[in-house]
Amino acid sequence: MSAAAHPAQSASVAPYRALGDLTLTAAKAREGGFRTQATANVIAGKKIAAQHFRVPSNPTKAKHKSGYHEATVTTDMAVFLSHRTVGRIESTLPVNTGNSALRDYSRATIFEANVRPLMEAGDGARPDTARTFLSVPGGTAAGHSGSGTDTTGQAAAHDFLRVQGMHMLQAPIMTPGIAGVASAALMVMSMAPGQYASTVANAGKLKDRAALQNYEGDRNAAKLDVRHYFMRLPANERHEVMRHARQAMTDLNDNQRQLLPDAPYSPMRDSARPAGAAVAGGGYLPSHPALPPLLALPPPAAAAASAAVSRSASITQRHTPQAAAASAASPSAATAAAAMAATPPHGAGQATGGKRRFADSPPAAAGSGAGSSARTAAIHAHPQAPATPAAAAAARPSNKRARTQSPAFAAAAAAAASPASPQALSPLLSPRSINLAVSAHFRARRR
Repeated sequence: MSAAAHPAQSASVAPYRALGDLTLTAAKAREGGFRTQATANVIAGKKIAAQHFRVPSNPTKAKHKSGYHEATVTTDMAVFLSHRTVGRIESTLPVNTGNSALRDYSRATIFEANVRPLMEAGDGARPDTARTFLSVPGGTAAGHSGSGTDTTGQAAAHDFLRVQGMHMLQAPIMTPGIAGVASAALMVMSMAPGQYASTVANAGKLKDRAALQNYEGDRNAAKLDVRHYFMRLPANERHEVMRHARQAMTDLNDNQRQLLPDAPYSPMRDSARPAGAAVAGGGYLPSHPALPPLLALPPPAAAAASAAVSRSASITQRHTPQAAAASAASPSAATAAAAMAATPPHGAGQATGGKRRFADSPPAAAGSGAGSSARTAAIHAHPQAPATPAAAAAARPSNKRARTQSPAFAAAAAAAASPASPQALSPLLSPRSINLAVSAHFRARRR
């Protein structure tokens, strides 16, 4: 295999700093996100309008303007959430009479505690529309509005994302780490592989022309960033991220795409631009660069038992200062720190595309070298969540004493003292920062 076939390393640095992210405008870099106030309002249950969450197009250093692909929480989903009836544990969504998949969630219940991490992740998950080709269920691709390419199939692609977001809102196990990494993995999945992008009508007229050559290299680098964050989650949270990723891949309904067995993204692809292709990107690579091994995933039953308490015992006190302090004082904290050090710092290595995305990163090395508008049954049919809030609530012990004496509570307490402690690691992960960092691979420089 040629050297050009190997994916480049991530260009960003750890820890992520919005002020150093050159793909953000100066104002957004200072804000630390795209729509932090609108996001906070949705979290608080205050109603917003579409213009409060959507970010208008703005100029790039390459002289074109671009808006943003909302890769986890679409604008209409944010507005929909802002109109929910807020409850202490469960909230009820309003009636939706629109034409999107959100109509299937009219009067559905969600876990209120899941709104914050998902909304914060969604605020950061915003690639440029000028360089976006969307994954469409059924095995096709579509251009995004504002990309300059054919957008046939775009509606089904966004419905796919709405449904995945609703799965996360209804998940009985959710933490900031799960939301951040699952959202980032979904964002990479939503960016169609270069092979698929080349089939879109007028693909060669993509507004961000530089992205045509670097497209698959950027996807590969984003996958490595997802891997970086995924490896830093405790085992039970990694299990949940994998569950969300597998659900999303199933809903894509494309037997030509696959996930790695132990990571929430597909194998790396050849980043070279085939002769005659509009967009760079080939098939899966037969082998991959040497990387540190992923931490072993627990059996599903063990992961569920160790995390079952996350909804019953920590709805209002997830990751309390006392728990974090106790975890940091235990030997498991040192072990967790060693596990975090097992991989290179976030961003060690090359970038793609010959551009600097972050102010404190070294100059990058040069990068290596027909959709359908129909809603698919897998996306627009009755959604299947792994567990509804009502069912999860019914399964919970009825009082605090029973909860603290339950086997699930004991299993979770044991997990908290393990080398991969949720209390030790999860507070280190910001859903917004994770998604800002990963989506930077899909944005052009603004300054």
